[in-house]
Amino acid sequence: MTPTPALRWFAAIWSCCVTAAGAVILVVFLAIAVLVWGASLDDHPLPSLSPSPAPSGEVAPGGQFTGTPADVTYSGTIAYADESYGALYLALPEPRGTLATICGPRDCVERVSTDYGPNQRVYPDRIADVSSVDFEAICGELRFGTCPGSVTIERRPRLTLPPTDGE
Repeated sequence: MTPTPALRWFAAIWSCCVTAAGAVILVVFLAIAVLVWGASLDDHPLPSLSPSPAPSGEVAPGGQFTGTPADVTYSGTIAYADESYGALYLALPEPRGTLATICGPRDCVERVSTDYGPNQRVYPDRIADVSSVDFEAICGELRFGTCPGSVTIERRPRLTLPPTDGE
């Protein structure tokens, strides 16, 4: 069986793809293929790069607004993590670095999240995993394991730093 010229051309393009330059050739090949076969980018519009609008009042399930539209309070179960995670450990279903106030039956603690969690598929009612030290302050003794509580996520605007003298 003799390969057709189109098959030879495709095999040559494919063999070039193992190099960095081959990746560029593959992109060019795919662009030509899109033009030849008449595919349109209008069928698959590109995502907008404009900044997203400010929150309009929508909150994730289980959340409530508290005063300003940027602060959200979640209610649910708080649990503690192993002591090996450290005294300032806080896992929230929010990005790391999120400022939060965690309140339980005994007290409230303000912390910055250090981890993402808890797993909402496994623990759908759990809103935070805190260190054992914070759990004792918020809920009481560790033997309780979990306790009811709330987490207020405080979204503060980022500061825009002025340019340095060297720039």
